[in-house]
Amino acid sequence: MKNKLLRSLVIIILLAISSCSINNGKNDPLQVIDSEDCLAPCWRGIIPGVTTLDEAWVLVQQMMQERKPNEGVPTEIEKDTLDRYIIIYFEKIGLKFYVDSHGVIEEGEFSFHLLRRSEKPKLKDLLSVYGEPDSIEMCHDLMEMRRAIVYIYYPQMYFLFDQTLPIKGESFDVSVEENTRVDYINLLPQSYERPVYDFSFPWSGYGEMSITPTQRNSESICEKLFP
Repeated sequence: MKNKLLRSLVIIILLAISSCSINNGKNDPLQVIDSEDCLAPCWRGIIPGVTTLDEAWVLVQQMMQERKPNEGVPTEIEKDTLDRYIIIYFEKIGLKFYVDSHGVIEEGEFSFHLLRRSEKPKLKDLLSVYGEPDSIEMCHDLMEMRRAIVYIYYPQMYFLFDQTLPIKGESFDVSVEENTRVDYINLLPQSYERPVYDFSFPWSGYGEMSITPTQRNSESICEKLFP
């Protein structure tokens, strides 16, 4: 009886180990964004504004075959028939590279929206990877609900998340905290010109920022982004 229980316990442990091995970080945002080859906005050899579509596609195909420690392994890759983008799937995490009219990678976008909230990357973990950003940009949106769309900006990258705000009121506090969950990370080319948003704050650490929708920047592009 004891031998049978011992064998069952060993099988359970092996299955658990196997499960962890098979997952291989596919749904771990920090392993997916990890790039030992270069620093952001470069990702695993793909540089927005520099790498061509053909060069990126070769690198992406190699990722399906080569496994590196601590790097998430793609589960599927897709190339648009009209050469407009490449998508790399990591189960519930996606990375889409957009291509410009010259056949060069224009921008990369990590999407975490299919993950449960508790699985999405925390802001403090991303800052431990990329360092401190330089500004916080915001759009105010009032459609079915009131919300702030928040951009945490670096020179060639930003994090994006939104925050629900009260329907009524003239001014609203938007929180940017260590445990804030991020929905998207965008990698940008050196030629990228940062647009004007409704509100802009220099990065001074975590905390709350007050916004008053009637005092939004008149040159903001937010109404075009969220009409």
